[in-house]
Amino acid sequence: MGALYLSGSLGSPDFTKAREYLALGAEADLSARLAYGHLLMNGLGGEKDLVGAEQVFVRAAKLGSLEGFYLRAKLVLGRNASEAEVRAAVNDINSAAKKGFPPALSTIAELYRTGTFLEKSPQKAVEYYLKAADGGYSEALSTIAEMYLFAELGSADIEKAEVFYRQAISKGIKSANYSLAFFLYNKDLENKSGLGESYRIAKIASLAWDERCQYLLGLMYYEGLAVARDNEQAYFWLDLAASAGVFEAHHIRALAAKALTKDQINKVKSRAREWFVANHDRPHGHLFIDNSKHRYQ
Repeated sequence: MGALYLSGSLGSPDFTKAREYLALGAEADLSARLAYGHLLMNGLGGEKDLVGAEQVFVRAAKLGSLEGFYLRAKLVLGRNASEAEVRAAVNDINSAAKKGFPPALSTIAELYRTGTFLEKSPQKAVEYYLKAADGGYSEALSTIAEMYLFAELGSADIEKAEVFYRQAISKGIKSANYSLAFFLYNKDLENKSGLGESYRIAKIASLAWDERCQYLLGLMYYEGLAVARDNEQAYFWLDLAASAGVFEAHHIRALAAKALTKDQINKVKSRAREWFVANHDRPHGHLFIDNSKHRYQ
């Protein structure tokens, strides 16, 4: 029952009931134990309980769960732990990485990237991120792109950054759409092909509820570089982006509004509200606000 409430198979996901049933099933079923630990760790269906989550993952690890082993170690690194506990946790994550567990590979990569708990090594970070990506943790591809773009491996390598952003997009990584579209839009204002591609990426991602791409798409319509200037379309997409917590969208929307009459604004807002109602139930997530608190004002 807990899994049904968690997945939304009985309607909308009900984390409170899922937490209640998974707590009962955790004693007998490893999958239920891990799911219950995630709910405690993320504060879903009740208050966040990191101590309880760590205990749940410890028990899962004792049953041979690599995920439980890894998550317990991650929680140790996130709390006020002793030096000995930190060393043991890093070793545990490294052990999980050596066994090919993608999240552990990505975490070791991040530790090498930042120099946290391990000696900083961008080269080793890329090596581990690639292994994580090969194991199905495709978010790592977008991170590698950032490392090349931000000159973390020497001078900025724009070509390699583009390659990895495109690979990430091909694997369905939402954040890579905005990163590549934003980069292409600002890379060369004389390159019509690049501007056109940035528009297409932003438009497709916007329709899938990527709020940062909605902001970028609105900006494109306002500036008229990648697409013909259209203040109504600009207002439409910026209004939706603003509703999802993109702060900058409010500013550009105000500028677009200066070119519109009150009647035009009301009509655009009506269309935006209709789009919101028709599309908000589609599975998606938001970066800046909780999905359950997303409302069109």
